[in-house]
Amino acid sequence: MYNSLKYNQLNPLIYIVVLAVLLVSCAQQVAPTGGPKDTKAPQIISSTPQNFTTNFTENKIQIRFDEYVQLKGINNQMIISPSLNTEPDIKLKGKTLTITFQEQLLPNTTYNINFGKAIVDITENNELDSNTFIFSTGPVLDSLEITGKVQNAFSLVPQKDLWVMLYDNLSDSAPKTIKPIYLAKTNDKGAYKISHIKNGTYKLFALKDANANYLFDQPNEQIAFIKEPIIIPNDSVAYDLKLFTEDSEKQFIKKSDASEKGKITLVFNKSFKSIHINALNFTSKKSWFIEEINTNRDSVTYWLTGIEALDTLMVQVATDNVVLDTLELKLNQENTSFSAIKKKKKNEEIKRNKSLLQVTSNISGNKFSPFGQLELITNRPIKNSDFSKISLKKDTLILDNIKWEGSLSNTRTFKLNYELDELTDYTIIVDSGAFEDIFNTLNDSTEIK
Repeated sequence: MYNSLKYNQLNPLIYIVVLAVLLVSCAQQVAPTGGPKDTKAPQIISSTPQNFTTNFTENKIQIRFDEYVQLKGINNQMIISPSLNTEPDIKLKGKTLTITFQEQLLPNTTYNINFGKAIVDITENNELDSNTFIFSTGPVLDSLEITGKVQNAFSLVPQKDLWVMLYDNLSDSAPKTIKPIYLAKTNDKGAYKISHIKNGTYKLFALKDANANYLFDQPNEQIAFIKEPIIIPNDSVAYDLKLFTEDSEKQFIKKSDASEKGKITLVFNKSFKSIHINALNFTSKKSWFIEEINTNRDSVTYWLTGIEALDTLMVQVATDNVVLDTLELKLNQENTSFSAIKKKKKNEEIKRNKSLLQVTSNISGNKFSPFGQLELITNRPIKNSDFSKISLKKDTLILDNIKWEGSLSNTRTFKLNYELDELTDYTIIVDSGAFEDIFNTLNDSTEIK
């Protein structure tokens, strides 16, 4: 009886729990499974005028799509060739896109409107299935095209999202001053195609446009071009382009120095291929300088010979066949003869005086590789040398048959023609008067260990 009573008491409670579970289950909302994903691209169902129409005389184009669409960056994506001076007015209402031109279109011209990736549906961003719209203001459609690819000139990596542009103005400065007549953008593989072109002669450029104005007017903008005008005949043509950054910085002289007698140094802001100086305040039938260009070709030293009487030198300087500047240089006339220097006090003479002819070497830290070629270097060009006054000592032994060779390209460098032993101490002894420079100055004695 007790068990029967207990069961009767629990039975209503079980019903309540079961009912609550069922109610909670029914209250839970589950996302509907829906249909398949929309992969269909929007399509043009009608347009005014029709695509590929001729004799177009209106200022407005209307395009109707089969579904609702949205515009994504159409000002950057849409390309109109030939290019317009004023951007058209673009409006989207419902399923209809309206393009209103703000200027008179050119007569007898084929226009190509490429929407790029700007028109997509509103559900899955599917791109328009046909992104070009073509019409002509004359009786025929131009049908020629130019294709190719754009690569980095050094790495040969394809360049995407660049403007490739055609100009009927054949001036080299056209990309800096006017907009192109035809243009297209490169794809992810660097390929481009400009279609519906009229036959004629054009200049071809590619541009990485930094400020979106279709002009090559920024120093950091990269450019590519075909040097000679191209002719687009009654057939399509192909041209590949190599993109590079033009060196827009003009060459100039950063510094000129004539503080040392018989020496002029010119320092430039960048390297040059060739350099020429022309004296303006004197004439000479003989060469009046020795030219010495540094390794980077951004500095040049002129050692002056035979113009000791001048206290001022006027020269015209040109690099790479372009005249840069005219300089008026005050020349140092300080007496730098060896005899004059010897009269100075000991703490001011010879080694410490830069006016003395100095002899150094290419030895660093008193150590030298036996596989290198030892050199003696003077601070001024040498006119006469007496190698009998230069000796090489191995430990304590003076070596015989030591030969020194002067450099034909540098009259300040003399190389030792002798094979050095490893782990051996050497001393080079240069007696006074071993060298005489172009200013008749002699060296003092020195030892190089």
